[in-house]
Parts: sequence; C-alpha cells; structure tokens
Amino acid sequence: MLARPLDSGLSSEEPFRGAVVGQPYPEPLDADMHSAFEIGVLLSGQEDRHFENYVIRLQPGDIWLSPAWEPHGRKTAAPGTRELVLQFLAEFLGDEPLDGMHWLMLFATSPRDRPRVRTDQQRRRVLALAGGISRELHEAQRGWLTEVRLSTLLLLSTVSRGWWPPDSTTRARGARQSDLARVLPALRLIHAQPEVRLSLVDAAAACSLSVPHFSFVFRRTMGVSFAKFALRARLAYAAQLLISADLSIENVAEHFSFTDGSHFALAFTKHFGVSPGRYRKEHQARPDLLPGLVAPAG
Repeated sequence: MLARPLDSGLSSEEPFRGAVVGQPYPEPLDADMHSAFEIGVLLSGQEDRHFENYVIRLQPGDIWLSPAWEPHGRKTAAPGTRELVLQFLAEFLGDEPLDGMHWLMLFATSPRDRPRVRTDQQRRRVLALAGGISRELHEAQRGWLTEVRLSTLLLLSTVSRGWWPPDSTTRARGARQSDLARVLPALRLIHAQPEVRLSLVDAAAACSLSVPHFSFVFRRTMGVSFAKFALRARLAYAAQLLISADLSIENVAEHFSFTDGSHFALAFTKHFGVSPGRYRKEHQARPDLLPGLVAPAG
C-alpha cells in the first residue's frame, strides 16, 4: 500500500480541493504525483520544492506550480512551515485567458522556466490572495468556490506579469484545455499500470491518434516528451514503494521494469537528487509524513 496517494481523487463533480497544511518541524524529502494541477504558496517557514534536476528554495510569499502528473517533492527546511496548497482539474479554470495566453502555458514549461515571485509588490499581493483563499477554505460559506476560482486566476495573473514562455517552449504557446482531454487516456494507462513500460505506439493508440500527432499534442500539453514523462511517473511510484513496502532496491527496480538496480538508482538520483537508499533511510527515521489534502465542507 502506498504511503501517500498518488492520485488527487478529483472528478468533474469535485474538480478542486485545497487546504492550509503545516509541519512543526523539518522533514525529509517526500515525493508525490497526482492527476491534478497544483499551485502552492508558502505562508511561513522555509521549504525546498524538488523537480527534475531543479530545486526551488521557498520563502514566505513564494509560489510554485506543478502540472498534472508531474512527479515532484517537498522538503521542509525550517520549523513552523505552513503552506496553502490548491489542487484542481483543468475544467476548474476552463479556458480563461491571462493577458493573451492560456493559463496552461504557465505549467507547460520546465520547472526552471515557470513564473516566480520577483518583486516585493508581487510577494505582498500573493500573500494577500493566499490569505483570502485560506479564509474561504476555512469558512466554506455559500459561494466560496467561485471566490477561490477567481482568486486562483488572480494568483496566476500576478506571478505571470512580465513573463512569457522561453523560445525553447514555443510549442506550449498553443496549449489548450482540449489537448489535455486528448492525451488523458494515455495518462490514465500510466497511472493504472505504473509498473508497465507503456510504449509510444500503445499510448498513441489509446488516444486514437497517430504517433506523430500524439507526440506533438503530448509535448505541447505536458511540456515534455511522452518517454520522459513515462519515466518520471515510474520513478514517482517507485519512490512511494521504497517507503511503503519491505522490498530491496533491486526488487523495486525490477517491479518497475528498470534494467537493474544500478540503472534505477542512477535515474532516481538524477531526478530526485538523492539515492533510493538515502531516500528510504530518511523516511524510516521520520515515518510521520504530511497527511493528504482534505477538501473543505460546503
């Protein structure tokens, strides 16, 4: 059984959930992946957000963005850390434009190139918006979801002012919500059978698209090639199995169809910045992981 759910559990009936979560003391790297888009704001403390070959050191007022199905990790670097975490499906924000571009474009770039808080004015604005969203989640009064949706769009608008995707990601500029629906069958296959190395041909067939068209739409929507995305997904599931099952690293590697333990360890370390053995050891010392998000009543 997985230590933490890798799926957000959201649906068209419940396309959003959010919460303010806290950790009173530092904790080790915790890998995660889910079928929802994620926006987070650090409210207090200090935290590292881990993406492939990239780590963001967050201070209060900083924001992070993570697209659907992207493996990522968090490591609390200071006591008293609190954060606002919003998870949602694409239909929650719809096709709302942000200064001439689709909001998906903010997510369909590499983590290093995504918009960040750059000025004190932006930081104050982000904290004010996060405070308002936190109150709406807590009070859950009539109309709270509409307020949260509008405030979420304002968060994205605030951090994206003056930002534009780099030239290397021009394919992402045509991203739209309908593209996500077209590649969703392949994403669901990866999620349903993470131990299987799904081929590009089978993924395209599941989406009823030709291989070239599928590859183009997938990269435009997800920001990476299908092969790279599938590898990252297997690594995220492997990270969970390392801390939830009494299996050797070699057995975990075999379970997720890696060539051998060395190949798995190399890929894992490259992505998460820590070896599988170190990752497991840190979690064995600190089993009290952050619980999953709970949606407010209302």
